[in-house]
Amino acid sequence: MLNSILKKIDSDFLRKIITIESPAIIYNFNIINEVIDKLYNRIGSRSEYLKIFYSVKANSNTSLLHFLSNKIDGADVASLYELNKAMKAGFNSLSVTSPGFSNEEIKQVYDSNNIFDFNSLSQLKDSYDIIKGKEIGVRIKSQFTNLDTNRFDKTMGSRFGIDFADKEFVKFVTKNNIIISRIHIHNGEKDSNDLETIFSIVKEILNNPLFNEIKQINLGGGFVQSFVRHGMDDFLTVFDKFYSEHKTRMNNIFFVIEPGRLISNLSGFLISKVKTADYDSREQVKNVVMDASAYNLFQWFLPRPITTTSKYEKIRLNIWGNTCYERDCFAFGLCFNNLNIGDKVVFYPVGAYSKNNSKSLHEIPFPQEYVYENNEIRKLE
Repeated sequence: MLNSILKKIDSDFLRKIITIESPAIIYNFNIINEVIDKLYNRIGSRSEYLKIFYSVKANSNTSLLHFLSNKIDGADVASLYELNKAMKAGFNSLSVTSPGFSNEEIKQVYDSNNIFDFNSLSQLKDSYDIIKGKEIGVRIKSQFTNLDTNRFDKTMGSRFGIDFADKEFVKFVTKNNIIISRIHIHNGEKDSNDLETIFSIVKEILNNPLFNEIKQINLGGGFVQSFVRHGMDDFLTVFDKFYSEHKTRMNNIFFVIEPGRLISNLSGFLISKVKTADYDSREQVKNVVMDASAYNLFQWFLPRPITTTSKYEKIRLNIWGNTCYERDCFAFGLCFNNLNIGDKVVFYPVGAYSKNNSKSLHEIPFPQEYVYENNEIRKLE
């Protein structure tokens, strides 16, 4: 599946983008189309009750959101800024949740004809006057997944969400006749064991009288490994088994998955130029500095160089970013084409969590953004 997507990265495309003035980031919409087509093809007839929402936090580029709004079922947002951008882009169905929303912000969510998924009991209590007589959503507290690389102790569990068995929560919801129409479970990158655990939680929830009015079950994101390694087969196997076993309870309930990194990451390419290049004879490595910063741009995931204008044979390189931060490094001890001043390098993939996580050390601006669509490159203002 990954190979069919990467075929969209042909030599003609790479030749075109490497001519762009650096630093620049290009989003290849052909690749996004391919990923979305593969997702919907795998879901097949399940699309009646299994919807795809885009997680805006992965990349909130305005052109990207407009492009996606006509191709998938909805969007997941975690701030008023994301909410407004998603609505302006044309998304009709939205999932809204965040631990930091105040009651004033939650009121704006409801004023925009959306529902909020509450993250804590205090957040719910503080907004009771706003949601009285209205439907609400609840984010369910969960454990970290087996693939989660979070540095915190996994036994602590996620800090997000409400323990639906908490006596105070049960009492408050019951006493005030609060209608819970949505639940939201999100706990990072998932493997097959994590999926089994998630659906066991869903089973508990569906058997709980507090959730008799459920209409939507959001399973969150974290499907990159499942998609790339297994074509979503592991997820769909667990999902189908659960759905068939609880089909009588599934009337008027639909599920949501919210891939963000999965949809946008493979589309992004960074073009960067070598600013300095010096050979260290003691370490027997060449140190090159680019005109972009790995530290500023890539907080969560480091891309790799995939091609260059250099035609020289490969040598051992350290590829550094252009800040004064000692560890601003794209690659260390990498065997790659010998680079010299003026050579360009394409780094990949950079489509997710680059701009939205970027920093501006030394006031270095974010690279100019471009879109590649219908064999044309378009500069974004």
